[in-house]
Amino acid sequence: MMLDFKKVYLEAKPKVFRYLYYQCGNKSLAEELTQETFYQVFLSRKSFKGNSNEITWVMAVARNVYLKDYNRNRLLSDHEVNVDRLTASSKEEPDSILLTKEAGEEILAILQELPENYRSVIIWREIEGLAFEDIGKLLHKSPSTVRVLLFRAKKRFRELYFKKYT
Repeated sequence: MMLDFKKVYLEAKPKVFRYLYYQCGNKSLAEELTQETFYQVFLSRKSFKGNSNEITWVMAVARNVYLKDYNRNRLLSDHEVNVDRLTASSKEEPDSILLTKEAGEEILAILQELPENYRSVIIWREIEGLAFEDIGKLLHKSPSTVRVLLFRAKKRFRELYFKKYT
């Protein structure tokens, strides 16, 4: 079963970018990793077996690209945080926008402190809305294990948040 690259690219690109951005916290690096992800998807499109849906497969490629880059320690330097995507619309009051931007920065900072598997499961479930079954395929775990992992990730997120901001 060969992948319809154009269709998958148009559908998955925003999700892949968002996932990678939340993983690394750096817009330009997320763009670079998104390009690398779709380059890898294009190269291996004929090997897609159809065991999962196409988006799940692309997200697995994105995770592998991120982990490969992370293991090269590129994420330890040049760590810029850009949370424009998390900010309120321009119709709101400046104070409201500032509070929203600060909250987004706090959330992103806490996400960066979580272990990669916790960060991934929160991003995929809470931000991307992936089903537990799809996340399980990405992580090679059962849906019930993913539920437990998400529970622990949220618990750790709360602990870090309250420790840092209260």
